[in-house]
Amino acid sequence: MIFEHDFEPVPGLPAPLPAGETILWQGAPRWDVFARRALKIRWMVGYFAALITWGFADRVASGTPAGAVALALLQWFGLAAVAVGLLLLFAWAVGRTTLYTITNRRVVMR
Repeated sequence: MIFEHDFEPVPGLPAPLPAGETILWQGAPRWDVFARRALKIRWMVGYFAALITWGFADRVASGTPAGAVALALLQWFGLAAVAVGLLLLFAWAVGRTTLYTITNRRVVMR
């Protein structure tokens, strides 16, 4: 299988470096750091935990039967897990496909 970036003369750069230009730094974001800092994954987990706690307290206070409360909790945890899982999948994809290059003349983001 051939990909778009397989033919780069220097990884992360679309063409060879011009004369006099040198790479100062090159790197990719770590997916877990991206998830924590850019996507605020801990805040998202806290948000879903607060919503689930609020929903649980509301159901218990209104006298909902225990089976219905348990089913609602299971559904809410499932939805929260899917949402957080999609964010983590996105963070992993960003970490896998992004490459930053800093030269003495420019910054290239791929």
